[in-house]
Amino acid sequence: VDDGLCDPYLRPPENETCNASPCKPRWNVGDWGNCTEGNGTDCTQFQFRNVFCEQTLANNVPSLVEDEQCSELGEAPQSVKACDEEIEDDFMVEDESSPKYHSGPWTGCSVICGDGIKTREVTCYKKTEEGDVEILEDSECIGNKPAMEEPCTNEDPCEPADWIISDFTACDGICGLTHMSRHAICTDGEGNALPEEEEDRCD
Repeated sequence: VDDGLCDPYLRPPENETCNASPCKPRWNVGDWGNCTEGNGTDCTQFQFRNVFCEQTLANNVPSLVEDEQCSELGEAPQSVKACDEEIEDDFMVEDESSPKYHSGPWTGCSVICGDGIKTREVTCYKKTEEGDVEILEDSECIGNKPAMEEPCTNEDPCEPADWIISDFTACDGICGLTHMSRHAICTDGEGNALPEEEEDRCD
């Protein structure tokens, strides 16, 4: 039907935020500066550059964070070198436009007790020049695809548990008695009474 027949204030949103978690921190560097002045001496001249730990936030804006957050990545890139020094393994900023895998969050365990599996979405994608995300076929991503499922264990016991309930007491012949009562015991599959802290298994 025509949109004019619907209440515009009740129109469902066409877009919603997803993957609101920030990206993992990473090392980044600035350009090498000019050589220090030797002042006419034979002293070694040096070049410097900024080295910093950076994290891209959910709105795709890079933000500086404490260097400790990049500690899992190993030593920081070199920040100073002699002007005539050639660095064999210099730092290279990751190419954001190259295809790569994105791993979503793990689901809960597939069982309420015992051994099961948990799964996650793994998608091959790349960023376009406009900053958008383009979904690609897995064959376009280099390297091994991260696992989409893995074993998990739910620590809750699998043994059945249920209430054993007695008959209600009778009110007949007892003056002033207005309520009937009965006993209820939470038991395991063999009829053994469970402790009070495990009675939620019978719910």
